[in-house]
Amino acid sequence: MHTTRTSKRIQVLKVFLIVLISTNAVAQEPQKRWIEHIKGNVYYSHNRIEHIKGDGSIFNSIFMVTEEGIILVDPIDVEASKWLKNELKERFDLPVRYIVYSHFHGDHAVGAEVFLDTVFEIYAQENTAANIQNDDTWKYAPWDQVKILPTKTYRGRTEISLGTKKVELLDITASHTDDTTLVRFPDERIIFSVDVAPAGRVLWRYFGGFIVKDVNNFDLLLTDLETILALDFDIIAPGHYVHFPKEAVRQTYDYSVDLCKRVAAEIKAGRNLSQILETVTMDDYAHLLKYDSYRAMNVEGMHYWLSQDASNWRPRQCGETRGL
Repeated sequence: MHTTRTSKRIQVLKVFLIVLISTNAVAQEPQKRWIEHIKGNVYYSHNRIEHIKGDGSIFNSIFMVTEEGIILVDPIDVEASKWLKNELKERFDLPVRYIVYSHFHGDHAVGAEVFLDTVFEIYAQENTAANIQNDDTWKYAPWDQVKILPTKTYRGRTEISLGTKKVELLDITASHTDDTTLVRFPDERIIFSVDVAPAGRVLWRYFGGFIVKDVNNFDLLLTDLETILALDFDIIAPGHYVHFPKEAVRQTYDYSVDLCKRVAAEIKAGRNLSQILETVTMDDYAHLLKYDSYRAMNVEGMHYWLSQDASNWRPRQCGETRGL
Protein backbone atom coordinates (compact mmCIF):
# COMPACT_ATOMS: atom_id res chain seq x y z
CA MET A 1 0.00 0.00 0.00
CA HIS A 2 2.84 2.34 0.95
CA THR A 3 4.62 1.47 -2.29
CA THR A 4 1.53 2.36 -4.33
CA ARG A 5 1.22 5.78 -2.62
CA THR A 6 4.91 6.45 -3.18
CA SER A 7 4.60 5.49 -6.83
CA LYS A 8 1.65 7.87 -7.29
CA ARG A 9 3.56 10.69 -5.60
CA ILE A 10 6.51 10.13 -7.92
CA GLN A 11 4.18 10.23 -10.93
CA VAL A 12 2.59 13.49 -9.75
CA LEU A 13 6.04 14.97 -9.15
CA LYS A 14 7.15 13.99 -12.66
CA VAL A 15 4.09 15.63 -14.18
CA PHE A 16 4.70 18.77 -12.10
CA LEU A 17 8.35 18.94 -13.22
CA ILE A 18 7.38 18.47 -16.88
CA VAL A 19 4.83 21.28 -16.64
CA LEU A 20 7.34 23.51 -14.83
CA ILE A 21 10.07 22.90 -17.41
CA SER A 22 7.66 23.46 -20.27
CA THR A 23 6.37 26.69 -18.72
CA ASN A 24 9.91 28.00 -18.22
CA ALA A 25 10.82 27.10 -21.82
CA VAL A 26 7.84 29.04 -23.12
CA ALA A 27 8.62 31.97 -20.86
CA GLN A 28 12.23 32.12 -22.12
CA GLU A 29 11.28 31.89 -25.79
CA PRO A 30 11.80 35.26 -27.54
CA GLN A 31 8.68 37.15 -28.49
CA LYS A 32 7.98 36.70 -32.20
CA ARG A 33 5.71 39.66 -33.02
CA TRP A 34 4.61 42.70 -31.07
CA ILE A 35 3.37 46.26 -31.54
CA GLU A 36 5.12 49.21 -29.91
CA HIS A 37 3.74 52.71 -29.60
CA ILE A 38 6.50 55.16 -30.59
CA LYS A 39 4.86 58.59 -30.34
CA GLY A 40 1.56 60.27 -31.16
CA ASN A 41 -0.21 58.33 -33.90
CA VAL A 42 2.84 56.28 -34.97
CA TYR A 43 3.47 52.64 -34.05
CA TYR A 44 6.06 49.96 -34.77
CA SER A 45 5.17 46.38 -35.68
CA HIS A 46 8.19 44.23 -34.78
CA ASN A 47 8.76 40.81 -36.35
CA ARG A 48 11.48 38.43 -35.25
CA ILE A 49 12.03 36.21 -38.30
CA GLU A 50 14.81 33.66 -37.76
CA HIS A 51 14.67 31.97 -41.17
CA ILE A 52 15.64 35.10 -43.09
CA LYS A 53 18.96 36.03 -41.52
CA GLY A 54 19.29 33.48 -38.75
CA ASP A 55 20.64 35.90 -36.14
CA GLY A 56 17.46 36.93 -34.40
CA SER A 57 17.08 39.95 -36.62
CA ILE A 58 13.99 42.08 -36.10
CA PHE A 59 12.12 43.32 -39.17
CA ASN A 60 9.91 46.33 -38.66
CA SER A 61 6.77 47.71 -40.21
CA ILE A 62 5.68 51.17 -39.13
CA PHE A 63 2.17 52.58 -39.33
CA MET A 64 0.24 55.75 -38.59
CA VAL A 65 -3.34 55.69 -37.34
CA THR A 66 -5.75 58.38 -38.57
CA GLU A 67 -9.50 58.87 -38.15
CA GLU A 68 -10.01 57.59 -41.72
CA GLY A 69 -7.69 54.61 -41.72
CA ILE A 70 -4.08 53.51 -41.48
CA ILE A 71 -0.95 54.21 -43.52
CA LEU A 72 1.37 51.19 -43.37
CA VAL A 73 5.02 51.10 -44.41
CA ASP A 74 6.55 47.71 -45.33
CA PRO A 75 4.22 44.71 -44.91
CA ILE A 76 7.30 42.43 -44.42
CA ASP A 77 5.71 39.12 -45.48
CA VAL A 78 2.35 37.34 -45.65
CA GLU A 79 2.49 35.80 -42.18
CA ALA A 80 3.45 39.11 -40.58
CA SER A 81 0.73 40.93 -42.53
CA LYS A 82 -2.00 38.50 -41.50
CA TRP A 83 -1.00 38.87 -37.86
CA LEU A 84 -0.86 42.66 -38.15
CA LYS A 85 -4.22 42.90 -39.91
CA ASN A 86 -5.88 41.09 -37.01
CA GLU A 87 -4.09 43.28 -34.47
CA LEU A 88 -5.15 46.48 -36.24
CA LYS A 89 -8.76 45.29 -36.31
CA GLU A 90 -8.78 44.50 -32.60
CA ARG A 91 -6.90 47.61 -31.47
CA PHE A 92 -8.24 50.31 -33.76
CA ASP A 93 -11.04 48.81 -35.87
CA LEU A 94 -9.65 50.72 -38.86
CA PRO A 95 -8.59 49.50 -42.33
CA VAL A 96 -5.21 49.96 -44.00
CA ARG A 97 -5.76 52.56 -46.74
CA TYR A 98 -2.22 53.13 -48.02
CA ILE A 99 0.87 50.94 -48.19
CA VAL A 100 4.37 52.26 -48.79
CA TYR A 101 7.36 50.12 -49.81
CA SER A 102 10.69 51.31 -48.40
CA HIS A 103 12.38 49.43 -51.27
CA PHE A 104 11.92 46.28 -53.32
CA HIS A 105 13.84 43.75 -51.20
CA GLY A 106 11.89 40.66 -50.25
CA ASP A 107 12.32 41.05 -46.49
CA HIS A 108 10.31 44.29 -46.58
CA ALA A 109 8.01 44.46 -49.61
CA VAL A 110 6.07 41.18 -49.46
CA GLY A 111 2.58 40.62 -48.04
CA ALA A 112 0.64 43.58 -49.44
CA GLU A 113 -2.02 41.28 -50.88
CA VAL A 114 -3.32 40.68 -47.35
CA PHE A 115 -4.56 44.29 -47.31
CA LEU A 116 -5.80 44.64 -50.89
CA ASP A 117 -9.46 44.50 -49.84
CA THR A 118 -9.15 47.93 -48.19
CA VAL A 119 -6.08 49.62 -49.73
CA PHE A 120 -6.45 52.64 -52.04
CA GLU A 121 -2.85 52.81 -53.31
CA ILE A 122 0.56 51.18 -52.88
CA TYR A 123 3.28 53.85 -53.02
CA ALA A 124 6.92 53.34 -53.97
CA GLN A 125 9.83 55.12 -55.59
CA GLU A 126 9.65 55.05 -59.40
CA ASN A 127 12.30 52.33 -59.82
CA THR A 128 10.59 49.82 -57.54
CA ALA A 129 8.32 48.09 -60.07
CA ALA A 130 11.18 47.36 -62.47
CA ASN A 131 13.36 46.16 -59.61
CA ILE A 132 10.67 43.74 -58.45
CA GLN A 133 10.14 42.40 -61.96
CA ASN A 134 13.85 42.04 -62.76
CA ASP A 135 15.20 40.65 -59.51
CA ASP A 136 15.96 36.95 -60.08
CA THR A 137 17.16 36.46 -56.52
CA TRP A 138 13.53 36.60 -55.34
CA LYS A 139 13.00 33.17 -56.91
CA TYR A 140 15.31 31.59 -54.35
CA ALA A 141 14.58 33.65 -51.27
CA PRO A 142 12.90 31.74 -48.39
CA TRP A 143 10.54 34.71 -47.85
CA ASP A 144 9.53 34.77 -51.53
CA GLN A 145 5.76 35.02 -51.84
CA VAL A 146 3.37 37.10 -53.94
CA LYS A 147 4.89 40.37 -55.12
CA ILE A 148 2.32 43.11 -55.56
CA LEU A 149 3.56 45.93 -57.78
CA PRO A 150 3.13 49.53 -56.59
CA THR A 151 0.14 51.39 -57.98
CA LYS A 152 1.54 54.89 -57.38
CA THR A 153 5.17 55.94 -57.89
CA TYR A 154 7.13 59.13 -57.30
CA ARG A 155 10.59 60.59 -57.65
CA GLY A 156 12.31 62.95 -55.23
CA ARG A 157 9.51 63.72 -52.79
CA THR A 158 5.78 63.28 -52.37
CA GLU A 159 3.11 63.29 -49.65
CA ILE A 160 0.25 61.04 -48.63
CA SER A 161 -2.68 62.65 -46.80
CA LEU A 162 -5.32 60.74 -44.90
CA GLY A 163 -7.85 62.45 -42.68
CA THR A 164 -6.06 65.30 -40.96
CA LYS A 165 -2.66 63.57 -41.07
CA LYS A 166 0.08 63.31 -43.67
CA VAL A 167 3.37 61.53 -44.27
CA GLU A 168 6.26 62.58 -46.50
CA LEU A 169 8.12 60.21 -48.81
CA LEU A 170 11.69 61.06 -49.77
CA ASP A 171 13.89 58.95 -52.02
CA ILE A 172 17.33 58.25 -50.51
CA THR A 173 18.95 56.28 -53.31
CA ALA A 174 22.70 56.76 -53.12
CA SER A 175 23.88 53.64 -51.31
CA HIS A 176 21.49 50.75 -50.63
CA THR A 177 19.14 50.55 -53.63
CA ASP A 178 18.09 52.95 -56.37
CA ASP A 179 14.48 52.83 -55.13
CA THR A 180 14.83 53.42 -51.37
CA THR A 181 12.15 55.55 -49.72
CA LEU A 182 12.54 57.28 -46.38
CA VAL A 183 9.23 58.06 -44.65
CA ARG A 184 8.85 61.14 -42.44
CA PHE A 185 6.00 61.67 -39.98
CA PRO A 186 6.16 65.46 -39.52
CA ASP A 187 3.74 65.83 -36.61
CA GLU A 188 5.58 63.22 -34.53
CA ARG A 189 9.03 64.24 -35.86
CA ILE A 190 9.83 60.61 -36.67
CA ILE A 191 11.59 59.16 -39.71
CA PHE A 192 11.42 55.54 -40.82
CA SER A 193 14.65 54.60 -42.58
CA VAL A 194 15.33 51.07 -43.84
CA ASP A 195 18.85 49.76 -44.46
CA VAL A 196 20.39 53.16 -45.31
CA ALA A 197 20.89 54.84 -41.92
CA PRO A 198 22.09 52.49 -39.19
CA ALA A 199 21.41 54.14 -35.84
CA GLY A 200 22.86 53.19 -32.49
CA ARG A 201 24.62 50.20 -34.00
CA VAL A 202 27.59 49.24 -36.12
CA LEU A 203 27.21 48.60 -39.84
CA TRP A 204 25.56 45.40 -41.06
CA ARG A 205 28.16 42.80 -42.03
CA TYR A 206 30.40 44.29 -44.76
CA PHE A 207 28.53 47.62 -44.45
CA GLY A 208 25.64 46.36 -46.52
CA GLY A 209 27.22 43.45 -48.39
CA PHE A 210 26.40 39.91 -47.41
CA ILE A 211 29.88 38.82 -48.53
CA VAL A 212 32.94 41.06 -48.55
CA LYS A 213 33.04 41.43 -52.35
CA ASP A 214 29.51 42.87 -52.23
CA VAL A 215 30.56 45.61 -49.82
CA ASN A 216 28.49 48.75 -50.32
CA ASN A 217 30.05 51.94 -51.66
CA PHE A 218 31.35 53.58 -48.48
CA ASP A 219 31.39 57.06 -49.98
CA LEU A 220 27.71 56.76 -50.91
CA LEU A 221 26.88 55.33 -47.48
CA LEU A 222 28.26 58.49 -45.89
CA THR A 223 26.36 60.58 -48.43
CA ASP A 224 23.06 59.00 -47.37
CA LEU A 225 23.88 59.40 -43.68
CA GLU A 226 24.69 63.07 -44.26
CA THR A 227 21.44 63.59 -46.16
CA ILE A 228 19.47 62.04 -43.31
CA LEU A 229 21.31 63.97 -40.59
CA ALA A 230 20.31 67.18 -42.38
CA LEU A 231 16.59 66.32 -42.06
CA ASP A 232 14.35 67.75 -39.35
CA PHE A 233 13.43 64.94 -36.93
CA ASP A 234 13.85 63.80 -33.33
CA ILE A 235 13.46 60.01 -33.58
CA ILE A 236 14.75 57.54 -36.14
CA ALA A 237 12.83 54.27 -36.44
CA PRO A 238 15.04 51.89 -38.47
CA GLY A 239 13.74 48.97 -40.49
CA HIS A 240 15.60 46.62 -38.13
CA TYR A 241 15.94 46.50 -34.34
CA VAL A 242 14.74 49.48 -32.26
CA HIS A 243 14.16 53.23 -32.51
CA PHE A 244 16.65 55.83 -31.29
CA PRO A 245 17.01 59.60 -30.90
CA LYS A 246 18.59 61.45 -33.82
CA GLU A 247 21.94 61.51 -32.02
CA ALA A 248 22.24 57.76 -32.60
CA VAL A 249 22.60 58.37 -36.35
CA ARG A 250 25.51 60.70 -35.55
CA GLN A 251 27.10 57.97 -33.42
CA THR A 252 26.99 55.50 -36.30
CA TYR A 253 28.29 58.16 -38.69
CA ASP A 254 31.24 58.89 -36.37
CA TYR A 255 31.90 55.16 -35.99
CA SER A 256 31.94 54.75 -39.78
CA VAL A 257 34.38 57.62 -40.34
CA ASP A 258 36.67 56.46 -37.50
CA LEU A 259 36.60 52.90 -38.86
CA CYS A 260 37.77 54.18 -42.23
CA LYS A 261 40.53 56.32 -40.73
CA ARG A 262 41.86 53.57 -38.49
CA VAL A 263 41.92 50.89 -41.19
CA ALA A 264 43.51 53.34 -43.66
CA ALA A 265 46.25 54.14 -41.14
CA GLU A 266 46.94 50.43 -40.63
CA ILE A 267 47.15 49.80 -44.37
CA LYS A 268 49.53 52.75 -44.73
CA ALA A 269 51.69 51.25 -41.96
CA GLY A 270 52.04 48.07 -44.04
CA ARG A 271 49.94 45.75 -41.88
CA ASN A 272 47.98 42.88 -43.43
CA LEU A 273 44.31 42.03 -42.86
CA SER A 274 44.98 39.55 -40.02
CA GLN A 275 46.98 42.16 -38.14
CA ILE A 276 44.40 44.87 -38.79
CA LEU A 277 41.59 42.67 -37.45
CA GLU A 278 43.54 42.41 -34.19
CA THR A 279 44.48 46.07 -33.87
CA VAL A 280 41.35 47.85 -35.10
CA THR A 281 39.07 46.74 -32.27
CA MET A 282 36.84 49.85 -32.26
CA ASP A 283 36.30 49.09 -28.59
CA ASP A 284 35.40 52.71 -27.84
CA TYR A 285 32.22 51.92 -29.81
CA ALA A 286 31.54 48.62 -28.03
CA HIS A 287 28.29 50.07 -26.65
CA LEU A 288 26.74 50.10 -30.13
CA LEU A 289 24.32 47.32 -31.05
CA LYS A 290 25.74 44.33 -32.95
CA TYR A 291 29.34 45.32 -32.09
CA ASP A 292 30.24 41.73 -31.20
CA SER A 293 28.53 40.29 -34.27
CA TYR A 294 29.75 42.63 -37.01
CA ARG A 295 32.80 44.62 -35.88
CA ALA A 296 35.28 42.22 -37.52
CA MET A 297 33.21 42.11 -40.72
CA ASN A 298 33.10 45.91 -40.76
CA VAL A 299 36.91 46.00 -40.49
CA GLU A 300 37.35 43.41 -43.23
CA GLY A 301 34.88 45.25 -45.46
CA MET A 302 36.72 48.53 -44.95
CA HIS A 303 40.05 46.86 -45.71
CA TYR A 304 38.59 45.47 -48.93
CA TRP A 305 37.07 48.85 -49.87
CA LEU A 306 40.28 50.82 -49.29
CA SER A 307 42.38 48.22 -51.09
CA GLN A 308 40.51 48.54 -54.39
CA ASP A 309 41.88 50.28 -57.44
CA ALA A 310 41.23 53.99 -56.83
CA SER A 311 40.45 54.55 -60.51
CA ASN A 312 37.43 52.26 -60.13
CA TRP A 313 36.26 53.13 -56.63
CA ARG A 314 37.43 56.70 -55.95
CA PRO A 315 36.30 56.94 -52.30
CA ARG A 316 36.66 60.34 -50.65
CA GLN A 317 39.11 59.73 -47.87
CA CYS A 318 37.16 58.74 -44.80
CA GLY A 319 34.91 61.79 -44.71
CA GLU A 320 37.79 64.16 -43.92
CA THR A 321 36.59 66.81 -46.39
CA ARG A 322 33.01 66.76 -45.14
CA GLY A 323 31.47 69.62 -43.27
CA LEU A 324 29.76 67.56 -40.59
